[in-house]
Amino acid sequence: MKKKVSQTVPAEEKERKEKRAKALELSINFLGNVIAIILGVVITFMIQDKIDRANDLKEVQSALELVRTELITNREDIQTIGEYLDQERRSANYYLTHLDDLKKCPPDSLDYHSGILLADVYITQSHDALELLKMSSLFQKIGDNLLSMKIIRAYDTCSSIAANITRLMEVRHGSYKGRFDQEFLGPLATQADSKMYTDATDIDEAIKAVEAYLRK
Repeated sequence: MKKKVSQTVPAEEKERKEKRAKALELSINFLGNVIAIILGVVITFMIQDKIDRANDLKEVQSALELVRTELITNREDIQTIGEYLDQERRSANYYLTHLDDLKKCPPDSLDYHSGILLADVYITQSHDALELLKMSSLFQKIGDNLLSMKIIRAYDTCSSIAANITRLMEVRHGSYKGRFDQEFLGPLATQADSKMYTDATDIDEAIKAVEAYLRK
């Protein structure tokens, strides 16, 4: 009887070891599969995150390119208005200088300067690209607060300049009584340099900042 016990114990022990080894192998395989799944999910998220970031960057760059183009157009319009204001001052001075002997002036010169003084001038400043940035929530994705501030300040300057020019033209039209006299020409001839009304420093800085961002 003792011999049978001594013979079965090693067999049972061997069976238990085999079961433990198999269980350990299953556990290792299960753990390996879990780790593989987790790594796969993490890698997928990382890849998707990179794709999303790349897509966001493309959208931001496209939107900022529109902003750049729009600000340049606004800047050119402001420059054109500035040139007109300077010419308007020169034309007013021309008429004032020859006010007492206009008949002696060349008709072409009178036509040119009167055309300047009577021109129906106005300025419009577009904000479409800025509105696109706001509506699409791309402002938050720029990732450069200083650049965002410069863009907003530039558009505020565009609006301010347009409002100032509009008021200036309204005053000019209101003072014209159908003839070129001292009352009408005097203020025009002595008006401040156009830079006082068309200072576009903020716009220039925003354009440069956007271009620097797009070069990255």
